Amino acid sequence: MAVEASDALALVVDVGVNPFVCVQCGRCSSGCPTAFETGHTPRLLMRYLQWGWIDEAVQSPFPWYCVSCQACTTRCPRGLDISGAMFALRRAAMARGLMRSDLAGHFCGAYMDQARDHHRVSELVLGIRMVWATGFRWDDFLLFIRLLLKGRIATTRPRVIRSAAAKDRDGQRGG
Repeated sequence: MAVEASDALALVVDVGVNPFVCVQCGRCSSGCPTAFETGHTPRLLMRYLQWGWIDEAVQSPFPWYCVSCQACTTRCPRGLDISGAMFALRRAAMARGLMRSDLAGHFCGAYMDQARDHHRVSELVLGIRMVWATGFRWDDFLLFIRLLLKGRIATTRPRVIRSAAAKDRDGQRGG
């Protein structure tokens, strides 16, 4: 399935990232805690966007490993929101049905479903969905139960206290 270049670039520009501002210094990749997980790095994905290789950027495994820690954004001498660009690439991939089918894809899908539906993530629900997605492996299930019993997994979703302005804004969007 081909990805429209203008759509993916528009998503990145909506986040406030102009890939052509990137000077390829590599500071984003050197500070990234997950860059070693794949052969791709934030620097490489910014280069893909500069070259117009949107298919490669959207199908790269790296946006799914990005933990949104903002290390890349903080280190960028040009002030680019690279973490936001990774999020935009994940959204573009999901909108086009290109979501990863491995564990990282399941986790990201479960996380984003909850964030979209509830504006917060329940660790309990996320844990149950991940145990289910792994084919119910007993070692993962037992680890989940141990963490739950030790109080390391919250059993309730954090309460959201929303301002009147946020409620008005959501009402205008239909959400």
